[in-house]
Amino acid sequence: MDSVRRVGDALFSDLTHTAENATLPDGTMGTLKAHVVALLVKKGKGWAIAEARPYLFLPASPPRAAAMPSK
Repeated sequence: MDSVRRVGDALFSDLTHTAENATLPDGTMGTLKAHVVALLVKKGKGWAIAEARPYLFLPASPPRAAAMPSK
C-alpha cells in the first residue's frame, strides 16, 4: 500500500496495482500499472475491501491534425 489512514472503523488506502501480460492501449502486451483507492472494513481478524476504484494514468494522445476546410 502506498498510504493508509483510519476513517472511523474503516481504513482508506491508496495503492498501486501491477498487472503483468496486460493488453496495453496500443494493442501490445506489457505491464500495466493502476492506482487504486480502496475502503477497507474489519471482518473478523482481517480486513475486507468494501469499495475500490481503480484509475489508469495513460499518456496523452498525440494532437490530431486540423481538419481541412471543405470547398
